[in-house]
Amino acid sequence: MYQSREPDNLESEKNHQIPILENFLDFGNHSMLIKGDTGSGKLTLCFELANTMKEKYEIYFVTKGQTTEKIYRRAPWIQSLIPPTNIIDIYAKGESSFSEDFEMYEVLNAISTMSSMIHDPFISENVKKPFIIIDAWDSIIKHVDKKKRSHIEKILLSTIEKNNAFLIFITESEDILSTESTVDGVIELIREQYELFVKRKMNILKLNGMPAIPPILSFTLSGGRFQIFSGLKNKKISHPNHFISIPNSDEKYSTGNKSFDDQLKGGFKKGSIIGFEIDDSVDRFAFVPLFAPLVLNFLSHENSVIITAPTDQDSNTLTKYVEPYIEKRKFVEKFRVIGNSINGELNLETEQNDFDSIHKKMLEQYSYFKQKNQPTLLQMDCSLLELAYQNNIDSIQKSIMMTSKHVRANNDLQILSTRQGYKSTRIIKSISDLYFRVFNYEGTVMLVTEKPYLFLSNIQANYENGYPNMHLLNSS
Repeated sequence: MYQSREPDNLESEKNHQIPILENFLDFGNHSMLIKGDTGSGKLTLCFELANTMKEKYEIYFVTKGQTTEKIYRRAPWIQSLIPPTNIIDIYAKGESSFSEDFEMYEVLNAISTMSSMIHDPFISENVKKPFIIIDAWDSIIKHVDKKKRSHIEKILLSTIEKNNAFLIFITESEDILSTESTVDGVIELIREQYELFVKRKMNILKLNGMPAIPPILSFTLSGGRFQIFSGLKNKKISHPNHFISIPNSDEKYSTGNKSFDDQLKGGFKKGSIIGFEIDDSVDRFAFVPLFAPLVLNFLSHENSVIITAPTDQDSNTLTKYVEPYIEKRKFVEKFRVIGNSINGELNLETEQNDFDSIHKKMLEQYSYFKQKNQPTLLQMDCSLLELAYQNNIDSIQKSIMMTSKHVRANNDLQILSTRQGYKSTRIIKSISDLYFRVFNYEGTVMLVTEKPYLFLSNIQANYENGYPNMHLLNSS
């Protein structure tokens, strides 16, 4: 016996909304075909869309051979959405003793009965319109010739439209051209393998009355729910707040982000080297929600941060994501950018235009912080440094190796970021304890651990606390 369980709270339910499909229904459409291979998420998408429309519609599920218990085991959260009385198993009526047409006519009779209820004078005037999901439509019609199938589909859709209802066909077959041509919308779900992980996308092939923009959406089935991945947006924070620190453990430094800490089982191990490779198609801003919380968390614990930057980099591109969100004293005393300040910002150390002098200054500052017994975070964007100091690439690589040894010996933390194709990339990957890749997938920014393989997640910017942060949504 399964106990009914309400979906998550209202705020989290918003995460599962699919605006483009909700607008499609609100536009006055009545039917949709959702196709895709086994395990692509077809049924979960149907349930999710039905859940967003439950105030307007009564939800029905027509299945072939699935018991109510099996359906609830698969998706426990739908028990209050689709009660047992609204689950119709056409196989339960004696499948083998009927003709091949039986299943199809059973569907037709069931839908006619559901639809006619809204006109029944003995039923409350407040009865909702039917929202009907037909599972395995391709299996139901597979023995029926195309002419008869087309006739039945037209009757179904005419009944649905007449009663202002909504109907979804679910299918795995590609041989359904007649259905595609008669329904108002067609969605294809695709499941792809990425190393040890799964990527999913939704192709919007047809939506009557509205443009399919964007035509492809990436999504996840994490937690058994359908959730669209979001793009990474840079947002100006009008009312900045001071960063709320997260405690470090004896063995690890917190990333400054709870969801990132959870993925890494507490954060980055002390004394480790962390590499980030950012694809060329990804804006450099993607590194901000990853790195800014880590910097802010270090400073909030009275620890130190040293960023090694090219002499021609505008200091404001670094300090604007830190200074407004931390106490002024901590920022002045603990935060250093080694390089040349274009606009004369506080905390920027001016040096000659060569990498060796910058490396020397970085070591001096690092030694100063270590004399004060302060745990230190060191960061270098090695691809930017290679671009700025093309005659000093050997020096850059030596600096990477030298500082990594100091970091391990002192139980500090080093973050090394790079782009594809730079000479430092190979060295960074070889010495890193954790190596991440940041890449674009259908308009969204993804984070994957490639050394070792731990997780694949969508990076979602989060500004709700008044400072730059993020949420990682697992791809599954």
